[in-house]
Amino acid sequence: MKQTRPHASFLPAEMSRQWYLFLLPVGRLLLHRVWSQIPPVSPADVLPAAWIVARAILRFRHCRYLLCPHALTVRQGILLRRTLYLPLRDAATAACEQTPLLRLCGGMRLRIGTAGLRRKTDASLYLSARQAQARLPLRRRDASPAYRAKIWPVLLLAFSGSNAAVGLLAIAPALHRIGSLPGRAVEPALTALLQASAWPFLLRQSGRLLMLGWLYSFCRSICRTANLKAWQEGTHLRISGGLFTRRTIWINAHRITALEIRQTLLMRLFRLQTVVITAAGYGRDAGTRPVLIPAAGRRQTAAALDRLLGNFPVCRSLLRPVLRECPRYLAAPLCLLAGGVPLTLRLPGRIGTTLCALLCVFCLWWLAVRFSGYRTAGFGLSRRAVSVRYCRGLALYEIHIPREVADAVIITRTPRQRRLGLCGVEVRSFGEKRRRYRVPSLPYDAVRLLLSK
Repeated sequence: MKQTRPHASFLPAEMSRQWYLFLLPVGRLLLHRVWSQIPPVSPADVLPAAWIVARAILRFRHCRYLLCPHALTVRQGILLRRTLYLPLRDAATAACEQTPLLRLCGGMRLRIGTAGLRRKTDASLYLSARQAQARLPLRRRDASPAYRAKIWPVLLLAFSGSNAAVGLLAIAPALHRIGSLPGRAVEPALTALLQASAWPFLLRQSGRLLMLGWLYSFCRSICRTANLKAWQEGTHLRISGGLFTRRTIWINAHRITALEIRQTLLMRLFRLQTVVITAAGYGRDAGTRPVLIPAAGRRQTAAALDRLLGNFPVCRSLLRPVLRECPRYLAAPLCLLAGGVPLTLRLPGRIGTTLCALLCVFCLWWLAVRFSGYRTAGFGLSRRAVSVRYCRGLALYEIHIPREVADAVIITRTPRQRRLGLCGVEVRSFGEKRRRYRVPSLPYDAVRLLLSK
């Protein structure tokens, strides 16, 4: 069979990676029209953009591919020619995406990944929309999805995003408020110092930037998780969704190395969960994260996982941290609260009061997360799976790993833990990014007995 060139959408997609180089001549031209004293566009301004265009054209001319039912062959390279032969039976994941730019050009990008240890996708090629529809089952309507994202859980997920996003949303008005305080509620000497400096302006702009950052995070989460659906097709999972950039992902269920259930405190209050899977061959490129269920209740999550991953190994019984170690989980937020409140109250006027209130709210939020982490933490081991529940940052995690994928279980004991008969357990697993999951303050004898079985 004859090899063919990729679709013409390869050119704008390749040039868009360094889009910022095109801003220099355009910005210089606009400034020259507004203010004639600025020199016009010079060859040095156009040279980087011209190089990007020339490189994209050369790469397009020297790229060929052949997509057969059983294998994919890709030839590419300008000076160093490289030929990739990839048997499709070895493909662990495949992702077909269509950005607004590709949709405008009538093309799609297909990425195929294997379980090999590479930092990027093994093969990436551009097809026309007609070719992609003919070769890939993008719009199959023969089965109802096992999971379909609902509106209000996705909105709640986008609102919280992470607990840090809610914290930034609370800090932003406070910074804007503090920036307008000098001259009204501070001593005259300090007022003159602050007004002479740029601190009020910087504080107000920081508050605005935090608000814009939260708004960007909110819109980004909505665009990624809107209209997300998941099916089970034989031995593969198919996930599709996206508002502007539409993605369809096929993942080999036998290559899934971990199942992660995540909750923030806000999602825990509303009894919602986020399910993310770690699969060999996927997640290497920026912005790719295989979210299986963005936000759903416990019953809907359990029903969807039964249909999608009914045979995935899970360990039910877990060893819990001992009761006397509960203060250890709460030590960090309590120490921050005890040390930060006196320091912030020493600041003059409303500045100290506002910062103290923000610190108290953050510490109480962190304290609630750590207490929930103590109540849910645990470690379990069975013949088929390793399960870990732990608290990291401001979120709660529940991890289920097939036993053959877990690299090692490490037991650590400090002198204090040896005296009390306790230990910490760390689980390391194989994946695209090497993961470590650690649970402290477990009974040592029970852990040794569990590992000896």
